[in-house]
Amino acid sequence: MVSGEVSLLHRAWSSLESSQQTIFEGTLQVLSQKLSIAATRAERETKTKGHTWAKWKYALWAKRSIDSAIADLESWQRIFGPSWYTVIVLPSVSHVDPILKDQERANVVAQRTRRLRDLGLGRTDKGPSVFLPSDKLDSGRRLTIRYTSTQAIVAMLSQGPPKTFMLDTVTYETNPDREQLRKDVRDLAQKLRNCDPDSFGLLQCSGVVSLPNPEIPAGKSFSFVYKYPPGLENPKSLREILIGGDQSGSLSNRIKIAKQIATAVSYIHAFGFVHKNLRPETIMVFGNARTEIESAFVVGFERFRLAAGKTLRSSDADWHKNLYRHPQRQHVNPEKDYIMQHDIYSLGVCLLEIGLGKTFVGYDTQGHSVSASDPSISIFRNGLGGVKDALKVKDALVEIAKTRLPCKVGDRYAHVVVNCLTCLDETNLDFGNSEDFRMRTESLSEWSTSKR
Repeated sequence: MVSGEVSLLHRAWSSLESSQQTIFEGTLQVLSQKLSIAATRAERETKTKGHTWAKWKYALWAKRSIDSAIADLESWQRIFGPSWYTVIVLPSVSHVDPILKDQERANVVAQRTRRLRDLGLGRTDKGPSVFLPSDKLDSGRRLTIRYTSTQAIVAMLSQGPPKTFMLDTVTYETNPDREQLRKDVRDLAQKLRNCDPDSFGLLQCSGVVSLPNPEIPAGKSFSFVYKYPPGLENPKSLREILIGGDQSGSLSNRIKIAKQIATAVSYIHAFGFVHKNLRPETIMVFGNARTEIESAFVVGFERFRLAAGKTLRSSDADWHKNLYRHPQRQHVNPEKDYIMQHDIYSLGVCLLEIGLGKTFVGYDTQGHSVSASDPSISIFRNGLGGVKDALKVKDALVEIAKTRLPCKVGDRYAHVVVNCLTCLDETNLDFGNSEDFRMRTESLSEWSTSKR
């Protein structure tokens, strides 16, 4: 996959602006260094001499070294991906179209890139409709997952035996432009249908079921049906993991899922969408045979929309949701339109909880959010008086990140969290300028694929 993307970038290079070339020059330099290290390790293995036992001992060391090199290359691909997608959908990068058409039959990367480019440029998706018949889910067996509205469902969407899918149902109470809403749902589903879960941190969409909402005559429900990620099991909400505390997974695994979540947010923005609902209840964590915490995926697109689309400035006053919203976006009638930086703020609160290994929101036995677990943010549970109080909580979160995180997860992780929480501060150089935001996400992407 890495060689395919680099080959396509090489052919499209002359179409890129100088600022775009500068971004890729940095990532290509990192790739060159990683390839050099991998080549050195491979060369050492081929030159091994001596007794049989020494060769076996060296072979074991070499395997670990090569596995580490492969992991390095995979991490490079994850940082390269969001930048590559953001650029490849630009109309000005026209030189790549005939290249993609020529290589797509034999090159999986070219196939996916062409589909994503077509979708990004608004070209018609020639694949089957993402909308499934409404009766496809009627006979499915649904499995509840704690602290989230996302469910697992065993259903038969096509020929063959029933399979397990993830079901994410989104309800819209009102929307003045229902056609635009349906188009946004379709566009997001098409892009999620063509994504690679391992690279994107987003589940692959099998389709969407559109349903009326009997409780709200003017409302509409859409159920996103996601493929169950292969090799993974036992899905839990991030909230359940956090309620488990420090005992739930190793530090390295928690840092890994934090990076996966950051990667997912990068791709959502690269797709041209804002999530608007990022919190531990909308993040699914899967385990495998070895560990409870292996991979994290962002779901819960309850309030998503195209980043350039119309915003209604509507929200709610739920304290446990406001905790993850920037002060500008709290209460029933937020004072500012929603922009990508507001997702970055939500990401910062989630990363803060992951780093601390504790939940900020407590639940009762009935699954209702009942308490703020940290005294510094208890003002949310008591009710906010306005933006000033919201800013006090934001300042409290920043202070927690500065004082408590370094000793738990290190200075760099703490810096990333503070950077996210202060993303709209005038003094923030990475995220503060809205016009340059999409070209300034490199620091977040670089951290999301770096080693500790």
